[in-house]
Amino acid sequence: MIKPREGSKEIKKWVVWLTGGGISIFLVLAILFYGKKMGILGKSDIPLSNFKEPTIEEIKIPQTFLSLPSESKMKKAEEYLNQKKYIFAYYACGHIASHSKDPQLKAKATFFTGTLLCNFLNRPKTSIAIFKQLIRDYPKSEYIDDAYYYLGMIYLNENRLKEAIYYFTYLIDNFPHSNQLSNARFLAQKCAKMLVEQKEIQKKRGLDVSISAHFLPNNVISLLAFLSALLIPIVWILIGFYESEHKIKTLKTSRKIWIMMIILTFLLSLNYFANQAKSQKDYMNLVNALKESGINIPKK
Repeated sequence: MIKPREGSKEIKKWVVWLTGGGISIFLVLAILFYGKKMGILGKSDIPLSNFKEPTIEEIKIPQTFLSLPSESKMKKAEEYLNQKKYIFAYYACGHIASHSKDPQLKAKATFFTGTLLCNFLNRPKTSIAIFKQLIRDYPKSEYIDDAYYYLGMIYLNENRLKEAIYYFTYLIDNFPHSNQLSNARFLAQKCAKMLVEQKEIQKKRGLDVSISAHFLPNNVISLLAFLSALLIPIVWILIGFYESEHKIKTLKTSRKIWIMMIILTFLLSLNYFANQAKSQKDYMNLVNALKESGINIPKK
């Protein structure tokens, strides 16, 4: 039997390590990105960002606007809004929010910017960042309850019930004199109905929904289990690529392959049941939050 040269064996070794390392790094980054996006490893919402001011030439707003005092600019912005010149109003409010030194005026302009994006410029996802910026930077503003209501409404329209319920119930619990209170209660009741309906649909459809819903990770434990389950077969393939034919035959007939399969099955099962437990916990948390806010949960 001709033995492979040391040089070729060394090259083969480096190929294995580089391939395995590259695949492992890619998987880790991919799973971390998925976890971040789904909110498992952090916030999944649009990040807060500063208002990007368009140029005057782009929207043809009068130069004299910039020389006005902040209060006059706000009145001018309201005029644009009443005249249905929404892009002008958006520019004006954004400019005030960025440049005014009056906190109350900045809060008002920030809120108007969010409502313009949501109601008239068809950019609800961008308005999420604006409303959250208002809540973060101006917690004592008179528009805070409206910001919570708008956030709940936007998330409800996107069928993101978890977020919608949070904002509606927070408004109900913390702003009993809000003008949006009755609307928030009505939409929270709608969320409760949708929540129960979704649960019933999952039960009727049975195992197929259960498997598809709980296979992809939705918490840290299931994320780690899922990642480990992906890495084990890769390690196995790389071992097979690197080791000699005789060693592979020995390995295939040994208990190691069965141990690996048992570990793999255990990790995938752990991932599934961890997801299932998290989903049930999230459902009960939402139901309890609604009940505590005085919202009736429809009977199944």
